[in-house]
Amino acid sequence: MKLVRSMGAVLLATMLAVSLAGCSTSETSSGVAATVGGVDIMEADVTARIETFMIDQSTGEKMDDVAWAQLLAGAGFTPESLREDVIREEFAMSLLVLQEAAEVGIEPDVATIDEQIEPQKASLGEGDEGAAAWANYLKQNGFSSEDSYRRYLEAQSVVTALLTAKVPASEPTAEEVEQYVSANAGFYAGKRSSAILFTIADEAAADEARARAEEALTRVEAGEDFGALAGEYSDDVATKENGGDMNWSAFAAVSQEYLEALDGLSVGQTSGLVETEGGIYIIKCTDEFVANDDGTVDFAAVPEDIVTMLTESVAQSNQAAEQQAYFDGLRTSDKLVINPMPEGLPYDVDMTLAEQAVDPAATDEPTDGEASGDTPASTGEMVIVDTQVGTGEEAKVGDTVSVHYIGYLEDGTIFESSYDSGTPHQFTLGTGGVIAGWEQGIPGMLVGGKRQLVIPPNMAYGETGSGPIPPNATLTFDVELVSID
Repeated sequence: MKLVRSMGAVLLATMLAVSLAGCSTSETSSGVAATVGGVDIMEADVTARIETFMIDQSTGEKMDDVAWAQLLAGAGFTPESLREDVIREEFAMSLLVLQEAAEVGIEPDVATIDEQIEPQKASLGEGDEGAAAWANYLKQNGFSSEDSYRRYLEAQSVVTALLTAKVPASEPTAEEVEQYVSANAGFYAGKRSSAILFTIADEAAADEARARAEEALTRVEAGEDFGALAGEYSDDVATKENGGDMNWSAFAAVSQEYLEALDGLSVGQTSGLVETEGGIYIIKCTDEFVANDDGTVDFAAVPEDIVTMLTESVAQSNQAAEQQAYFDGLRTSDKLVINPMPEGLPYDVDMTLAEQAVDPAATDEPTDGEASGDTPASTGEMVIVDTQVGTGEEAKVGDTVSVHYIGYLEDGTIFESSYDSGTPHQFTLGTGGVIAGWEQGIPGMLVGGKRQLVIPPNMAYGETGSGPIPPNATLTFDVELVSID
């Protein structure tokens, strides 16, 4: 396995992971870094944010000038360009979004934002101890103050309505659909199946589950309707209501044993009892979609549901491109005026220091004598492992990417999978639309590649959790980069 990680990617992804974070209004600021529609962004806040990038993740100490210059150079920055990017991406965007929204009559729902913030604060305790824990929580998530966190939430709360107003959806042309489907449908070639699942909660229930499975199999082999039997017997609540349909094999979150059994079936055939870690399955192959020998597909032969899914992907891709163009326009808006960088800022450094020799032990790149990619690489507590290196374009901050993923809790429980819906998740890297662990873990992937991300709580859902994700949960994601649009 080859591991992909660079100091530059870490810096850039970390820096943009909290895009739209907003600005605070510290009265102790020594000057104004920029203004957005007449609202000041203070130099002290920009400086404080950049200083967080100067902390060595392995030691927790501030980098010396040589290490800082080398990190900047590796990410393609100078102090001046870094300051401008931080102002534009972290401070100005939230103000621009809020101002644009206000112009079309869209205002944040303050009450809903209060309902988000107050329980989070309350869960961390009361008094001085609670206040300190809250401040630490904000810092871990990239916010200098509650005001900046609130502004981030305000911008997030209006951005969907703003995009709907400014960038309405449009239907792709028939030519676009055929071109996209012909180019991508081969990825989903495989078999479709239905299944009856008998879960085994513990050893005490194993004999009963096997007896039920054998009874159901006898009825299947006698020619009874498979879908009706799935509705009667299956313990898979998600599929039993639709005849046990597990979708196409490319989308099904199933075990290798399941896929191997399905591979041995022709359309219309059913398996015997297939034992997996998830339980006992009876599998029926219901359809098959085969690509040409060269991986291409004939548009007319593509199943309708795959055409529908890919048509939605084309529409999403087109809209994402239009939305990105809209945001790019905001970034260059004449509402944003950036003042010249003053002298003497603590992150200003002589960039010629970057030319000094780098200590190989201080980097995560293999030396000439090391084997590349034999051990997981980590950034702080985060682990990034390439399980399959792709062959396509590289994902970079600012790209709109489509990914399939499966998310696991520490006990192995799957809490979410995009394969269930068959639709990859699409988002733009560096806009704060996903958790920080994804913002750091996906840049550098190549299209067609697969990567496992082990993400600590402070880069995921922290001390509060979210839905099925408990507080302080370390999450594992198997991520597949489908496309870059």
